[in-house]
Order: sequence, then structure tokens, then C-alpha cells
Amino acid sequence: MSIKKACALLVASIVMIVFFLPSILSTNWVKEKLLSSVNRSIKGSVQVEAINLSWFGPQILENVRLLGSDESVVASLRSISSDTSLFSLMFQRSSLGDTQIKELNAELSDSLMKSFGLPLRVKSSHPVKLFDSDFFFSGSPSDLKLTASGNTAHQGKQGSFSLNCDVSSSGNTVKANVIDFPVEILDVLAAANDPERYGMMSALLGDTLNVKINETSESGTSDLSVHLQADLFNIVLNGKLTSERFTLSSPVNTHLVITPAIMEQLMKGSSSQLVKPINVDIELKDVDIPFDFFRNGLSRDAARNASFELSVKIPQAEWQMGAVENIQLLASALKGHSSFDVSVSGSLKQENKLFPFVMKSLHQKPLTEELLLATIVQPKELSFTLNNLKTKTLDAYFGTGNHWQQIFGNAISLQVQSSDSDLQTMKMLLQSEKINVPNVVLKIDQPLQLETQRQLISGSIYSDAILFQKQKSSLESLKIKWKLDPAKKSIEANFTGKSAFAGSYANGLIEGSLFVDLGKEALKTTLEGKRVPAPLLSLITGRKEWEPVFGPVLDLNLKADMKGLTGPVKAEVDGANGRLELDGQLTKGVVTLNSPLRLSTHATQELGKDVLSDFAPVFGELISAESSINLTIDPDRFSMPLSMNFSEMHFKRAVLDLGKMTFRNRGDVHRLLDVLKADSIDQVEVWATPMYLEMDAGLLRIYRMDMLVMNRYPIAAWGQIHLPNDKVDMVLGISPVALAQSLGVTGLPKGYMLQIPIKGSSSNTKINSAKVMSRIGALVAQSSGGPEGFVLGTVLDLANGKEPKIPPPTTNPLPWGDLTVEMPQKKSSSSPVNEIKNQATKFFKGIFR
Repeated sequence: MSIKKACALLVASIVMIVFFLPSILSTNWVKEKLLSSVNRSIKGSVQVEAINLSWFGPQILENVRLLGSDESVVASLRSISSDTSLFSLMFQRSSLGDTQIKELNAELSDSLMKSFGLPLRVKSSHPVKLFDSDFFFSGSPSDLKLTASGNTAHQGKQGSFSLNCDVSSSGNTVKANVIDFPVEILDVLAAANDPERYGMMSALLGDTLNVKINETSESGTSDLSVHLQADLFNIVLNGKLTSERFTLSSPVNTHLVITPAIMEQLMKGSSSQLVKPINVDIELKDVDIPFDFFRNGLSRDAARNASFELSVKIPQAEWQMGAVENIQLLASALKGHSSFDVSVSGSLKQENKLFPFVMKSLHQKPLTEELLLATIVQPKELSFTLNNLKTKTLDAYFGTGNHWQQIFGNAISLQVQSSDSDLQTMKMLLQSEKINVPNVVLKIDQPLQLETQRQLISGSIYSDAILFQKQKSSLESLKIKWKLDPAKKSIEANFTGKSAFAGSYANGLIEGSLFVDLGKEALKTTLEGKRVPAPLLSLITGRKEWEPVFGPVLDLNLKADMKGLTGPVKAEVDGANGRLELDGQLTKGVVTLNSPLRLSTHATQELGKDVLSDFAPVFGELISAESSINLTIDPDRFSMPLSMNFSEMHFKRAVLDLGKMTFRNRGDVHRLLDVLKADSIDQVEVWATPMYLEMDAGLLRIYRMDMLVMNRYPIAAWGQIHLPNDKVDMVLGISPVALAQSLGVTGLPKGYMLQIPIKGSSSNTKINSAKVMSRIGALVAQSSGGPEGFVLGTVLDLANGKEPKIPPPTTNPLPWGDLTVEMPQKKSSSSPVNEIKNQATKFFKGIFR
């Protein structure tokens, strides 16, 4: 064969292949090869019934289906077609012409997203379905026509959508209408990066959303109308668009209802919750924003030309901590100004009284979209005023009992004012009944740049004086130098101060340092103080026990050096009233002891009222004790987590030595003595043996503690308390001597005790009244003498069953020795048994009222 013939044959073959290329590509063999290549790149698989390609005719794909990994159909469409020829697409690079997608059906499910390698982080139990959806596209970006229509379904409710968009050089027209759009789709998208945000959009909008958009443009100016309607709000926005800016044509007014569910989503982790829905009225007007506002590299002049005015009003918001009324937020920006103003005002409501507050701030207009949030949360200037806030409100919000009230008194007033731009210097004034802080200055060494997440920040805090009214003492010249390094995840602080007293105490000082490395879980701190006012430690720690336990002035020394939350911890606190010694080890957040923990304190009225009465109300009448109250906890099996989780707390042995205590004859003490028919005296002495304690996983076992009341009435107590569940299972034992003195019951064997079970919670203990009354009745009957009394008492004893074994005394012999019974003189009675029964009833009701 000649070269000419070979070349001619080659050319003819190429022409034939090119001519029949669309037909070749449309064959099943090529289709399967193409689909195989596509399916290798996705998790699912694509099926196409037919591919029809043409050099000069339309291009069509028919019956396209997407299968999930389980071979189920997750999406399908009847056809995709374009009337543009293959020749035009390959050689003329023209537009797609008229392109249509017909009868698209899909389900927004995890299977659909997995098919593309994008599994949902939140799997919806009711996926949204899209069905009978058609899309049409024609033209080029400068001369575009786009239409779309379809239907949605979610939890039995159907919706629809339609879109018509015409873009041309002469003008634009956009019309969109969305009816009952499932908000579930927005929930799934919002949770793509943070699963905890799932449900937030439904809480804000409701189940469905309706949208209407109309835009018409002519000569470069567009009239825009947007109507958003959801279950919880309705917004109509009318404005004008140009190539340079957006202007609001009329004010936007809307009414929102914010439910507790919405607030729970927005404030996850907050200790306070919204009690009932709140009504919010919003007005937005005078909006004129250049589009350059949303472009990087915006000039200051462009920002100065943005303006708006926003008003938010809330008549009342009721939280668990209390109500807030007449809340008003105002924000405005004027053209020609480089900043905008924000003010928030309202009144906190406590005990039917209103406590107004006002916060004003000045913000720099952002230069970029990225700086928008930063400039909102970082004002240029700030002032805040709150007058006479009830400390009960703060205790309720933080769940701190009455600690705020104990530290500050009934109310506090607070003023905060920035003294220069960028909030680098702030001044604070705090006034209360117990503590006054007339001047605190917070200074930051460098301007804050919140958009720079790894910026090193340092500064100082200075206070002329913190005044403690009750003790007439103060902490003066307090200086704190601090540094925060986000890159190293570290915090450093050094502080010094001087304590001063108007009374007989000498002046003192306090100094220390703190270093925390969050990345390495390391902490090193030292704190040394001489003659430190106890209220200062209450202010820092939020605990009220410092002064009642240690006295108004104390010395302290604290050292800790930990790596990986492991290392030694030592503390010594020494005051006029008490002393604490702690030598321990912290291991992964759990404290163990190297030597016994020892706490010694004087028994004072303040100790009883402010500390011990929290555990037993009777201590509210404590006056004094003959010697110090001492607590010793052995290191053996001691384990206490810093979280104070009782279920993880253990110790083998602890001893609480109360000794001889003196109480006022008031309250519970007076009622008990009245029942015991004791002499009427002003002060009552109670002598107690040491209390031995053991704890295992929060179960506190209390071994028998004997007590002698007024040197005449021996009683005892023992049992256990399950602290995690606040479950009390205690026994109060009444000795024969006490029963004889109070009820006239005699003849009981030595070592016997009338056992009174006490069960329930620490705040609500309960007693089996019927069983105890029956037991007392048996004792009275047996003591009355005669065969009938003996028989009746024996029958009642048998009916009550056998009492639990009485534990032996932990202190033997008892410090007060054996007591003899001195029977009180009684008048003769025709019915001595009835008289004794009446006394027993009075005794029982007096104790268990």
C-alpha cells in the first residue's frame, strides 16, 4: 500500500471516528466505563439509563439515579438536557443554551451526604424530602434566565418553592416565593460544624419559613422587597440597591417571641434559665450601607459613610434569678462619623422593687467584615452603672446560697467607666454595706485586637484601697501585674498589697504569684500574707467561713507546684480564732494527704451561726466552748477531688472533738429543756465525746457520739449519711437516766437506749411516729407496775420487734462517769399510768414537732 493510500485511509478513519463519536459515547459500553470512573470517586454509585449525545442536536441524560452505600435510591431525576450542540460546546465555547433538570427527587439524609463523602454530624430522625422539582437555565451571566420550582415534605407537611430570575443589560427582575420551607434543613446545616447547635434554627424560626422576594431594576437602581414570615416573627423589608450601596426605603418593624427553648439554645451552659416567653419589639431605620463595607481593604472614608438606627424593646424578661423590666437597646451610627453608639438600660426587679441599670458604649466602625463582630464586643468607650442591686439576685443567679449577701451585705452599687480609647484603661467603683472599693484601675499595655486570636496581652490592676466596713480595715496599694499568652496557653500574675487597721492590729502585707500553663496542665503559685483581713479572702474565694473560723485577721502561706495537675500542695492559715495545716498531694485533680489535716477553732457565736448551723440548726444558739473545737483527718485512704464530688470522696478516719459547749436557752434548746422539765436557766451546757467519722464514696459513717445535757441527761447519736443523694439514716439514743428524769421510766437495764430512727434528707428528716410511740408506750406500761402493765408492755414490745443492736461507746469510760437517777418529786395521782403516758406524749411531740 502506498503512503498516499495509507494517509487517506487514516484520515478517513479519523473522520469516521469523529463523525460517529457521539454515537460511540452514547453506547452502553462507554456509558459503563464513564460511570465506573465516576463511582470510584464517590461513596455511593450513579446509574444512568441512557446517554444521548449529538454533534448538532441536544445532549440528554435520562433516568439518573444516585444510590447510597446500602444500594438504596437517595436521589433521582428523569432527565438532564441541553439544546446546545456538542460541536458548539467543544469548539465555539458558547453558553449552555436552554438547560433543564426535570423531576428531581431527593432526601436530605445521611445516606445522601455519605454518597459524596460528607456524612452529616447530626442525623435527623425526620429527613426533608424534595420531589417533582424542575430547574431551567438559559443564557450567559450577562444575559441570564433562571427558573426553578418544586415541592418539599417534612413530617407530613408539604411546601413548595418557585424562582424566576431575569438578568440583562437593560434591567433585572427577580421573583421568589417559598411556602412552608422546612427549617430542619437550616438546622442540619447549622450543625455541620457544631452538633450542639442542632435545633437552634427551629427554636428561632419555628418549623417552617415563608419567603417572598421581588426585585426590579432600571438604570442601575433596583427596588428590593423581602418578606420573611415564620412561626415566631414577621419581617417586611423594602429598600433600594445600586452598584455601590443599600438604602432602606422604610423602617423595618417586627415583633419576636423568644421562648425558653430559644434561650436555652443561645445560652448553652448558662446557670440561669428563662422562665417564660418574652416579647421583643425591633425597629430598624435610616440604614444606608455601602457595599464596600463588606470588602476587605475598606477605607475609613467608606466606613464613615455607613449609617443606621436600631431600637430593641423588651417590656419584661423573667429569669430564674429574677425579672428584668423595661429593657431598651439603642444603637445608631451617623454618616461622617467613624464610630457608633450603643446603650442598654432597664431595671432589675427584686421583691417588687426596681433597680435601674444603664450601660453606654462607643464603638469604632469596622474596616472589614471580619472586624464586624470584634468591634461590637470590643467597644472604644464604655460606661456601666448599676445602683443598689440586691445581693439575693446574685446568689440566686450563681446558686451560692447567701454568700454574696454575707460578703457584701444586702445590696451593691457598681460603676465602670473607660478613661481612654480602645478600653486600655478602665476605672471601677463598688459600694456596699460591708465592702467599699472606691477606685480600681485596670490597664492593658497594648490595644486589643480581637481578630488576632494569638495576641499576647498584658496589663495591671491597681486599687487605692478596698475598705471593709465592719472591721474598719482595708487592703491598700493593691497592685497586680498580669500577662495572658494565648499562643502558649499561659497566664502569669504577680501581686502585692498592704493591709491597714484602725484598731489594735498592726499593719500587714500580702504578696504572691501565679503561673498557669493550660497546654501542659501546669500550675505554680505562692501566696503569703501577714495580718490579712479575713473579708478579703471571702471576697476572693466567695466563702463566708474565713472570719468565723480564723478570726478577723490571719496569716497565711500557700504553695503549689503542679505539672499535669500533679504536685505538692501546702497551706497554713493561722488566726486569732483558729489554725489550719494542710500538707498534701494533688494528682489529676484529686487531693491526698501526706500528713494529718488539722483544723482548730474557737467556739464563738459567729462560728455557730455562720458555719455550724448550716449542718445542724441547734448550733445557731452556740455561745462558747471550754476548749477549742478540733478536727483531725488521717492520711489513710484520704481522697478528695477538687470538684468536691462526694461520690469520689474517701477517708478512713476523722475525729471531731467538740468538748464542753455552752448554748443559749432559746429555740430548739429551749424546747428540748421544756420537754425534759429542766430548770429554767439562761445558758445550757452540753458535753460531747469526740465524733469519729469514716467516708467511702460519699457515704459518711458517724460512729456513736455520747452527749450529756445539763450534767443530767445522757443521750447519744450514730448512723450514716449518703452525701451524693442527701440521704440521712441516723439514730438518736435516749439513755435510761434521761428517760427516768423526763418520763419517770425506771427499771431499764444498764446500756439500754430508746432508739429513735431519723431518716430522710438533711433538710427534711422523717420519723416512724407510730413505731416510736408504741415503743415509748411499752416502756411506760412496763414501768407502771402490776401484772396488767407488764403484760401490756411485753405485748407492745413483741409487736415492735427487736431493736437493732446498740453500738458501744467510742469513748470508754465516758468523761462524766456513771450517773445515778434522781427521780423528781411528783404529786399523787389516781391514775399514774395515764399521767406517765401523757408525759410520754408531750416528750415525743416536743422532740418531733
